[in-house]
Amino acid sequence: MHLLGTKTQLLPGRATDGDMTAFVRPEALQVEAEPRQEPNGRILSVSFLGSLCHVRIQLDGQDSVIAQWPTAQTDRLTPGTPVRVTLRPVQVFAQPTAQVDSSSNATTLSATSAAVTNW
Repeated sequence: MHLLGTKTQLLPGRATDGDMTAFVRPEALQVEAEPRQEPNGRILSVSFLGSLCHVRIQLDGQDSVIAQWPTAQTDRLTPGTPVRVTLRPVQVFAQPTAQVDSSSNATTLSATSAAVTNW
């Protein structure tokens, strides 16, 4: 499965074919404020939580996602800043998109459209 330009391994026991939605933890997202590659998102907001921040990012052509980032490294992560969001090398939980509850508060990524979901 490819998510945000990164080949990603699924947790064992999950379906691997068809239109899939991946559930990605906020700490699994990498945010680059001055990307070497083309930006794929823009920061909407930064919420300070002590030593960590939640950074809400609008991905190009997709829903927004939340990345968790150390507060000490967020000085360049301000609303409106173009960023490159990638996935750290972690295994992710995925299920067929047809089985995803669209009323949940989770942010999701579709494997066919490179969508991401935070949980």
